[in-house]
Amino acid sequence: MIGIIKSVDPVTSITKRDTNQSLDKRDIHIVDDTNTLVTVTLWAEKARDFDASSEHSSIAIKGAAVREYQGSIFYLPYLLFDDF
Repeated sequence: MIGIIKSVDPVTSITKRDTNQSLDKRDIHIVDDTNTLVTVTLWAEKARDFDASSEHSSIAIKGAAVREYQGSIFYLPYLLFDDF
């Protein structure tokens, strides 16, 4: 997927119910060439290391897993390429 970063949410922590483990997460919102808004969720180190000032930059995502949660569809990327 290739698109433009529309907005970047701050890092938040969630707690897994089964293990009580805390996980960092960050959502980035990307507009693709069809003008569709897609939410991409970054986890752990990728969430913490992502440059939050990269709004309006181009980005490519490779190998994303698509998941649905509470009626929303999320892309969980394997590789991120920004400013290409």
